[in-house]
Amino acid sequence: MTNQNGKQDLKRVLVEALQICRELNDEYHVSFSTSEILKLGVTLFISQTRNGNGAANNGNGNDKNKDTAIVNFGKYKGMDLLEILRTDRSYISWLAANCMNRKLRELSKSILEEDGLSTDSLSGTVAAA
Repeated sequence: MTNQNGKQDLKRVLVEALQICRELNDEYHVSFSTSEILKLGVTLFISQTRNGNGAANNGNGNDKNKDTAIVNFGKYKGMDLLEILRTDRSYISWLAANCMNRKLRELSKSILEEDGLSTDSLSGTVAAA
C-alpha cells in the first residue's frame, strides 16, 4: 500500500468509526470521547489492513481468511471483539480470563487495557484502572 493509499484508508475507517459511534449514540444514547473514537478507528484500520501476525495483507481480497478477531463460538459467534465490546463488556472480560484460544484471550486483555480497564483476577472480573 502506498503512503497516499494508507492515508485514504485511515481517513475512511476514522469516518466509519465516527459514523458507528453516532449511530450508537442515536440508538442507545451511548456517548464516546474523541479518544475512544480514534481508538476504534485505528483498531478498525489495523484489522482491515493487517493480518494476525502483523504482516500486511497480500491484497488478494480474501478478508475472511485474515485474522480480524472474530469469535467463532458461543452466543457471539461470528462477531468481532470490538462489536462485542460495544454491547457486552463483561463478555470481553470473560474472554480475557477464560478463553481457550490464546490469541482471542490476549486480544481481549489488550482491548480492556486500551479501554481503561484492567483484568484483576482469573474469574473474568474487571476493575477500573
